[in-house]
Formats: sequence, structure tokens, C-alpha cells
Amino acid sequence: MANLDHEPDEPQLLSLLEDAIDFAIYRIAIDPTHPYGGRVVTVSPSIKEIVGIEDPWRFETWFEHIHPQDLPRVVEANRRSWKECVRYDESARFYSKNKGQWVWVRTISTPVFDPEGKLTHFTGLVLDITEQKQAEDELQYRAAFENLILSLATRFINLPPEEIDDAICAALQSIGEFTGVDRSYLFAYTADHKSMTCTHEWCAPGITHQIQRLKDIPVDALAWSNQKIIGGNILHIPSVNTLPPEALSEKEEFQYQGIQSLLAVPMIYQGNVVGLLGFDVVHAEKSWPADSVGLLQVAGSIFTNALENKRAQAALKWAHDKLEQRVIERTQELERTNEALQIEVEQRKRAEESLRISQALYLEVFDNSPLQIFVQEVLPNGSFRVLRTNPAHQQGSGMPPEKIWGKTIEELVVPEVAQAINQHYRDCIQAGHPIEYEEEGPSPYWNLERIRTFRTTLAPVYDQEGEIVRLVGSSEDITDQKLASEIIMQRTREEAVSAERSRLARELHDAVTQTLFSTTLTAEVLPRIWEKDPKEGQKKLAELRELTRGALAEMRTLLMELRP
Repeated sequence: MANLDHEPDEPQLLSLLEDAIDFAIYRIAIDPTHPYGGRVVTVSPSIKEIVGIEDPWRFETWFEHIHPQDLPRVVEANRRSWKECVRYDESARFYSKNKGQWVWVRTISTPVFDPEGKLTHFTGLVLDITEQKQAEDELQYRAAFENLILSLATRFINLPPEEIDDAICAALQSIGEFTGVDRSYLFAYTADHKSMTCTHEWCAPGITHQIQRLKDIPVDALAWSNQKIIGGNILHIPSVNTLPPEALSEKEEFQYQGIQSLLAVPMIYQGNVVGLLGFDVVHAEKSWPADSVGLLQVAGSIFTNALENKRAQAALKWAHDKLEQRVIERTQELERTNEALQIEVEQRKRAEESLRISQALYLEVFDNSPLQIFVQEVLPNGSFRVLRTNPAHQQGSGMPPEKIWGKTIEELVVPEVAQAINQHYRDCIQAGHPIEYEEEGPSPYWNLERIRTFRTTLAPVYDQEGEIVRLVGSSEDITDQKLASEIIMQRTREEAVSAERSRLARELHDAVTQTLFSTTLTAEVLPRIWEKDPKEGQKKLAELRELTRGALAEMRTLLMELRP
């Protein structure tokens, strides 16, 4: 490696520097005459690939590609390490020209002092942690998205029909802002699938609303896309510009609206497509991952069930009002009223059946969710009783419905676990809104040796008097996620320890070898000096004793630092 400042008898250090691939090792000497107070003494060539530095021997270039939001923090941390002679450990984003993107880099360095205790340089390690950061961000994004969908589903439970439209618009905004789209909307098909109408819409600031012009649109006008949706398929268009020739009508309409990417999922009720849930991106092209599409399908089911529930409630109310009117008129026209009454009773039965089906669809979402969902009843004495658990919860707890439904927490788990669970429930009631927390517990419940970690979201359900009567929660087993994160952290620590041990080995060689060399020279000339001048010989013997003690002290110090 060109310009590498090293001792010729350090082949292992040279090999480590030269062969480094996924990391880089460096040494920065303290030099106030250089920018940022440091001068590069040694550095692995791999730092060019990791950080994107073209000339790593100029210390100032290390700061040129740092993200503007991270640069002040990095500069201040570097200044503090220099001034206070403390360890430097920071993570920051660097723009890599080779990769054409921002990369996350963690830099760890340790101060090194000379025998007089003066800071001479820093020895450090550079690691590319971009994949770790991306994995953490993806896990956090999915967890947050799942919690958003769960909160929407919880909100629609027991929602009055007159509030459903406003709740849908608010939900479209929440999903749109979370996913970073520019427009989210609902379309409803007519029963014969001949036309479609935009019924609900949300637009980001600066995006033109389309709901007023998208009324009673013939399905055949956009035949290619509607054929897919009505067939129960997902319409995923990452780039409008790449639509096939047979989708010319769609391409012209989407470009008229300024759409670059689009996603639409069918809204299905009783096996029939009744509408679609769509998302437009205007400012850039976007591709939706499969897990996000799955969650948006759940959102579509939530909206479908809410709208069908609203229709069923309206039909039920209409039937009820009509029935009351007929009862009043019965005294005047008994025969005709009785006939009409039979008709209205049948209408009411159909409305109730529609409501039952709508509730069954809610249960379908509940029963098929991969999250462990549970419903707890809040008892008057402040304790809690299990009302319902979904199959995922039954599998995780190892208890079928007949062994868990209707039981209190104390009847299901050991007292220590029950106390912790009940405290979370009381915290949710006290907060009055959904909460999220991590907890540990046995899975299944009876296996106290198999402890798993869960991320739990808990939401209160109010009755008409505003009292919390139930708690709806979902738990996700994140044990494997946490284990993976711990493995990554352990590997990082092991690499740092290995670098530190290499540094101490160099210090052992440089410091102790020099002292022993001086001791050897003094010992060789001591007999001749003693013959000529015994007093001078005694003086040299004392110096020899001090050199030996100093070497022993340095050896002990380095051995103490080498201990794990």
C-alpha cells in the first residue's frame, strides 16, 4: 500500500490492512497543522469502496461526502475525541459515488498515548452497516404499517353508520401519508358492472382532486384495467409509461391525471367485486412490495365491510321505520296492513342477514390474520377475562378455545406473568388510547422453559356511555428478529475486539522491545565499566534495574489490556 507508515517487521498488520474487504482499519496521527487536527498514517484501501473516498490519505476528504444532517454531529464528536482523549464511536451516512447512493458507515477509534501519557494518534475501524440499517428500517416500517391497519380495523368496530364515510376519508389520508402516495380513493361498481363512480378521495397538498369528474364512468372506457379488477386481481403498475398497447385508454387517462405509478386492489363482498381501493403516485415512480400489497388488501376488506355494514344498517333502519308506520295504520286497513307487514318483515330479515354476513367478514379478517389477536373483557372488579382469540393466538398459546375463552389471566398463566399482563391492560385503560409495548412470556403458556419476545399493540373499545368495556390486542413474535439483531451486534463487537487486540500487540512490540534492547546494551558494557570505575558501575547497575522494572511494568499494563 503506497505511503504506508509501518515497521518492516509487521507483516500481519500489513496483511490485515491490505486484505480488508468489508471493513477498513486506519491510524490518524494528532497533527494540529492538518485540517480537523489529524494526519492519515495508515489506512486500508477498502475504505475507498466502503465510504467512497477517492483520496483517503487526505483526512479532510473523509468529511466531504458526509450527509449534511450528520456532518455537524460527526465534526463535534471528532473534536471532542481529540480534545478529551476519549473513544470515538459514531454512525453516519456517506455518499458513495461508486454505488451512487447514501451508505451507512460506523466508525470506531481508540486514542493511543506515548509512555509520557501524551495522545499521539487514534487507531480505528470503519464498518459498512447499510444492510443492517435497511433491515431495521424495513422491519420497523412493516410493524408500523400493520399497527396502522389494525388501528383502522379497531376504529371501524361499532362505528355508527353516519360516521363511516368520514372515517374512510380519514383512513385514506392515514394510509396515503404513511405509504408516501399522492392520491388514495375508492371506486364503487354498479351491480351489473357497467359503470363505476369515485365515492371517496384523499389528495396530498398540491395534487388535483379527480372525484368530481370520475362519476358514472363506463367500465368499457377502461376495459383493460377493469377486466383485471373485476376478475379479482390486483392492478399493480410501477410505471405508466410501460403499459402495453392494449392499455392505451388507461395510459392516456393516467397521464392526463399526471399519474406515474398506480396500485388498485379489488373490494370483494360475498364473492362479488363491488369496488376498488386505489393509490396514485404523481411525483415519482413507485413499486409496492408484496407484504404492503397484502396489508392494503386487508384495508380494502375493512372498507368493504364498513360500507356493507352501513348499507345493512340503513336497510335495517328503513325496514324498522316502515314497520312502525304500518303498525300505526293497521287499525285502519287491517288486511292491507297485514300483507304489507309480511313484506316488511321479510325485508327486515334480509337486512339482518346482510348484517350477519358483514359481521362474518369481519371475523374472517380476525381469524386469518397472522398476528395473535385477542379480545379481553373488562370486568367490574378491574380484572380481565378472555372473550375471543384467533387461531394464530391459539397456536402460539398452545390452548384451544375451550381452555382459554371465558378464563381470567390468573387462570391461564403463572402469577408473575399474569401480574405483568394485567399491568399492561391497566396502562391501556389509563391512557385511553392504543399503546404498544414489548413483553416476554412462555409460548405455549404451559412451557415455562420456552420464553419468547412479543411486540403487542393494545386498543380500548368504548360503549355508548364512553366506558371502556373491552380491550382488543395483537401480538407479534419478534424473538427471531431480536436474535438476528443481537447476532449482528455481537459480530460487530467481536470485530472491534479483534482490532483492539491487534493494536495492543503492536504496542507490546514497539514499547517493550525498545526497553529490552536498552537493557541488553547496558548489561553488556557493565562488566568493563565496573573494572575501570566501581562507583560508575554501581550507577549503571541502578539504571539497569530501573530499565528492567520499567519493561516489567509496561508488560503488565499491556497484558491487563489484553484480558477479555
